[in-house]
Amino acid sequence: MNDPCGPYYNPKTQNYHLYYQVQPGYVEWGNISWGHAKSKDMIFWDDVISWQGYNYVALAPGIGNNQSVLGVFTGAALPVSPTGDTTNGTVTVIYTSVKYLPISWNGYYKQGSETQSLAVSYDDGITYQQYANNPVLISPPNGWNITGWRDPKFEQMPQIDMILYGSNQNNYYLTISSGIRGVGPRLLLYQASPTNLTNWTYLGPLVSVAGNYTLNEIWSGSLGYNFEVSNAFLLLEKYADGGDNQTVHLFVSL
Repeated sequence: MNDPCGPYYNPKTQNYHLYYQVQPGYVEWGNISWGHAKSKDMIFWDDVISWQGYNYVALAPGIGNNQSVLGVFTGAALPVSPTGDTTNGTVTVIYTSVKYLPISWNGYYKQGSETQSLAVSYDDGITYQQYANNPVLISPPNGWNITGWRDPKFEQMPQIDMILYGSNQNNYYLTISSGIRGVGPRLLLYQASPTNLTNWTYLGPLVSVAGNYTLNEIWSGSLGYNFEVSNAFLLLEKYADGGDNQTVHLFVSL
């Protein structure tokens, strides 16, 4: 069990939701699926339905998607429909669907091993239906000799809209962890309109560093050659913390 992902909050039920990677029925690594837990306070968590059998599994390899036959890797979830509706209770997840293994930053990478797929839930994230035209992202940028291409995270980022367009367009932005072989890790940035989360456009690398780059050898170690489960998020300088309630900082976890 590893890689907690896809957190979201449902104000109607006052539940926090969290998914995680799990290997049902296996002792060794394999059969990567998504488990699902919920909480009222983000301290104590209960498995959705139960731990018995496979009841806790929300997404499993190959179920409704032939791109994920060897694994459902990390992704993200939001209480929004693929058409941008936030009022009808739909939950949308975008995750890495795995078709070929093994995948390693220092080994041969078979094109098509990883794609990005979408699924929707109409029962608050308990069960999911796969998007009929998966995958929504088929391949990394053209010509890249990549080390990996996975772990999407998406959300609206009005400050990036402001930088690109001068106003809030309500666009969604998605990051994917990746790297260029022999060059260094990359955090890739994509964009979708607020009414179509099945159509993403690559904008460029949000983070681009040399291989084995380190900010501080004592505290941070090396960033290696391929990012994993990396993402970007925004934080406001609030009045309560001594800020101006206007300045927003973009952070990345690598």
